[in-house]
Amino acid sequence: MDQKKTKRRENKINGGKVVTSPFDLIWRLTLIIFLAELSIMIVLNAVPPVPQFTWPIFDAVLLIFLVFPWLYFLIFRPLTKEIAERKRAEKKLFESKVKVEAVFQGSGVGIRSIDSEFRIIEQNKEMDLLCNIERNEAIGRKCYELFGDSRCGTDECTLRQILSGKKQVDAEMERFTKNGKTVSVSLIATPLVNEKGDITGIIESFHNITKRKKIEKEKEALTKKLKHQAQTDGLTEAFNRQHLDSELKIEIQRAKRYKRPLSLIMLDIDHFKEVNDRCGHQAGDQVLKMITKSMKDIVRTSDFVGRYGGEEFLVVCTETAMDEALNLAKRMKKGIKGVHVLDKEGSLLKVTASFGVAQYSELEDFDKLIMKVDSALYKAKDEGRNTICCAED
Repeated sequence: MDQKKTKRRENKINGGKVVTSPFDLIWRLTLIIFLAELSIMIVLNAVPPVPQFTWPIFDAVLLIFLVFPWLYFLIFRPLTKEIAERKRAEKKLFESKVKVEAVFQGSGVGIRSIDSEFRIIEQNKEMDLLCNIERNEAIGRKCYELFGDSRCGTDECTLRQILSGKKQVDAEMERFTKNGKTVSVSLIATPLVNEKGDITGIIESFHNITKRKKIEKEKEALTKKLKHQAQTDGLTEAFNRQHLDSELKIEIQRAKRYKRPLSLIMLDIDHFKEVNDRCGHQAGDQVLKMITKSMKDIVRTSDFVGRYGGEEFLVVCTETAMDEALNLAKRMKKGIKGVHVLDKEGSLLKVTASFGVAQYSELEDFDKLIMKVDSALYKAKDEGRNTICCAED
């Protein structure tokens, strides 16, 4: 039954007409000749006797007159119509192929078809440009050899995903051309099926998004740069006051909610005006940078170090009680002792700083905590500078 259905499909052309088979033609021709000869025999028996030598002539004439119309209506005319229909169907098929080929080749995306053995079946001109290889050279080659990516050979392979039952694969990735160039693409892959509905491969379409990705990366880098500039002090690269205040408010809420310790260290460079006057403002800027680096080398990664004013710095010590913050301040004080500059006359000028340390109390808000650590700092200045004072609750 399946073979008969297949045969019927093979014998059909556009429009649903069935092409006359050679067996059908022979059968029709045999029937026509048989009927014509039978008709001649009947006629010869019905007419008066005629000379025997005229029988072949009479038979031939009657055969022509009887056979020709039947040949025309039963064979020639159907064949003529079938030929005309076939030509029209072939013309439409050719026009359709031309249109499909024009769309395929003129598409703004790279398209290629791949069989289940990873061999390239066909690809368009845009695909030639993407993978940097001509169509004739690409056909028959393995797809991963010409335009592969890091997923090739793994379960994430596009072909393997489709063969395992996935209806469509959409992804953005970086592919590598024959000459090693990296191209960012957006991929859509769908199954390639035969007339029985079996998956025999895939059709991949690639849209070149290299320029878009470049713009996105530049935009991301610019956003990161602007964010960094908005959060940091331009001279010291420490956090600025605005960002410190924002982070401190967050840490206060966290400490209050989870009952965790939080401490602040505020320091002020002693006699910084003297540094600027004796050594110049450039030397003063250098001192600010050196002190910032010294502090960053000492604090933990979870702490926030920032420039809070001209020569004033603030350290937000998360998950830190007073005694731990005091030890940290002592280490900072020791580190700052190593900072020194030469004045305009070549004399060595050592730099020191005064420190205030305070721990957050549950009844305090942002402003009270800042005031408390600031008071501890000024107490350290009043006690002779280059010292550390802790705030009292």
